[in-house]
Amino acid sequence: MTNATSFHDGYTSASPLAFNTITSTSENEYCECAQYFREKQNNIKVLMAMSVGLTYKDGTILNDFKKDPFPKKKLKQFIPGNQILVEEILRRKKVKGENAKVNMQMKQSVSMDWLENNPVENEEDVTFVLRQVEKFLDTYLQMEKEKTNRTRDQWAGIAPFIRLIHCLIGNEKTMETFQNSFKTLSREELDGRKNSGSMRCCPWDLISRNFNNKDFNPKSTIYSDLHDDFMHRIDISHSKIASMGMLTPNKAKAKFSYLKNSLLIVKKNWEKSGNGDGTAVICDSSISSDEHVMIDANDKRLFLNGKSPAVLYLWEKANEHNLLNTVCQQLNDEAAFDSAVDTAAKSIEESVFWFCIFS
Repeated sequence: MTNATSFHDGYTSASPLAFNTITSTSENEYCECAQYFREKQNNIKVLMAMSVGLTYKDGTILNDFKKDPFPKKKLKQFIPGNQILVEEILRRKKVKGENAKVNMQMKQSVSMDWLENNPVENEEDVTFVLRQVEKFLDTYLQMEKEKTNRTRDQWAGIAPFIRLIHCLIGNEKTMETFQNSFKTLSREELDGRKNSGSMRCCPWDLISRNFNNKDFNPKSTIYSDLHDDFMHRIDISHSKIASMGMLTPNKAKAKFSYLKNSLLIVKKNWEKSGNGDGTAVICDSSISSDEHVMIDANDKRLFLNGKSPAVLYLWEKANEHNLLNTVCQQLNDEAAFDSAVDTAAKSIEESVFWFCIFS
């Protein structure tokens, strides 16, 4: 048995490149080439050897695997070695009833010349080989396309992050699912976590679905006092992020986690500076009280330290959509806030919100 790695649906190779093509048994399964292909465990290199000398659909004579229509990469994955070529010569000679003797030491160029000048002739064999080659090439192109999509999954600029935020706050069901995800699981939900009928809906599924939706084409909100980037509306339609790849639920969660972790740092630095309760004053004993410099406590952009302005946008939207009150309403009566102390309640309220949204 040949030491080979199986392709997903039938093709094998000495290398683990998995071409998602159908097996030889799907069509013309009783022709000579199909049976030989199966005997060789659907080895893609055997298929390539059988194709030498045939005319492809675009009129190309298949005699050079380093030229079109064959891939320009991973040549070792499908180009047959001289042993396979010689074995193909022997096979064709036997089919023709000729003396099956071949110089096993012949050069590869000589083997290719012989195969080109003596191509497969049986109509069923020709049909089988050419269709299998076509499927191989189509599958390779699809794999390369998918690979390109994966490598394109590099977000650039602020637009994809702003779109991600709008995917959260732009739909009531998504918002509700996101907020419910912070609640303690009920006994029914706990027992049915693997049951689609009772399991809790995942907000990242909804968010990624919104993100990839071609019909979801919002624009950002203008916040002229928040950051210069938000003085004008930003087009965050699907066409602006389409080249950055599909967003999966796991990636949506990862991207959001990046934003919220950055926000935690910015918010912490902002609060440590004395901001949050109006204005902060920079005091210097060397100058008179009249010369104290007043700092705008709301100018959060000063605390970004190179981080994306999308961090401030998330902060603004989180407060704008009353997530604080929503989180507070999730507490039971025994854990209710003491409304008699407004300032303390507000501080606790914010702490609960940021704990929940960043947990």
